[in-house]
Amino acid sequence: MSYDQFLVKLNQCISKDTADDLAKDFCYINTKGNKKKLIADIVEYRYDYALMTPFFCRMIANLGKYFKDIAEGLVVKLMDDFNHLKENTKDSFKDKERRIRNMKFICELTKFRVCSTLNMLNCLKEYFFFLLF
Repeated sequence: MSYDQFLVKLNQCISKDTADDLAKDFCYINTKGNKKKLIADIVEYRYDYALMTPFFCRMIANLGKYFKDIAEGLVVKLMDDFNHLKENTKDSFKDKERRIRNMKFICELTKFRVCSTLNMLNCLKEYFFFLLF
């Protein structure tokens, strides 16, 4: 299996079983470059496929048990994106939607114990502070 074939399966991740199978399949194509591609693709998919977020997080949680750099890299990217969205304070609908999806992704990762609870609570605090003022 190549990484391109893996991406096709990633677009069809709509159940727990599929997420578990994808995590297993990624182990066979595991390289440093593919790990970076996976993190980048997951970050991009969260804007297009909001309903798949829990399944992506489940896959990342399964992979994170064995490949710590995937889970840590994804959390770092999400936190960087959160800080970027926090600094850009536009009130457009698209920016609000991006903030909500980012928070949803961080919360789902917290549910699977990939992201720390403290990070998630700090993000929620900053997000609600932004909404109030």
